[in-house]
Amino acid sequence: MYYIISGAEMIDLNAPDPDEEFQEAVLEDGLIYTKVKVHKSLFETNCLVSAAKLKCHSSAGISLSLKNFIGLLPVSIYRLSGTSARAEYVHAPDPITQIPYNIIDLARLFPIDFAFIDGIRAIDKGEGPWVNGISFVQPGLLVASVEAIAADTICCQGMSIDPKALYPTSPFVNCYNHLTMATEYGLGSKNLEDIQVLGNDIDDAVYPYHYRIRKLQLKSS
Repeated sequence: MYYIISGAEMIDLNAPDPDEEFQEAVLEDGLIYTKVKVHKSLFETNCLVSAAKLKCHSSAGISLSLKNFIGLLPVSIYRLSGTSARAEYVHAPDPITQIPYNIIDLARLFPIDFAFIDGIRAIDKGEGPWVNGISFVQPGLLVASVEAIAADTICCQGMSIDPKALYPTSPFVNCYNHLTMATEYGLGSKNLEDIQVLGNDIDDAVYPYHYRIRKLQLKSS
């Protein structure tokens, strides 16, 4: 479940309550969307925070602050074939483009004001407990920034991942690098020379991830 916290109130973004319908956001020149239906609270917040975990992702390569906002899409609308998850819609029809395009469109529609990535305890070798062979790890790393792309870039460094890696180079073996796309769309910079790091030196905070991302076998049409 994905929630927005406003004071002490928790809101389920998968249901329009207390309204009867979701609210539309219009996007010009979207890669996937011309409009998106989401919970109205996203239009009312004055500080939008992405609180994510430090992990890799078999389809997206990495799952950090930008990828985290896939959770803004209500499952009741953005799913296919009556499934209970939005994954089938987000990954189809072309996995190489669909996830990064979703990420970029949502980043343009709902710019992240503050990114917070928790790597105190996390998982490696997969994106969730449903993946066989995952490892529970303790990188002991927290990353926060008012620039989401900068935060995700530094997280890559902390995971011993090249943030400039291009498809089909690991970890982006199944889709385009959305950090590269976000930089090209002027949403921030993944260039390390543009990022000021405060606190620990990133070289002293590296916890190498032993991610195992394999090329997905696409279904024939």
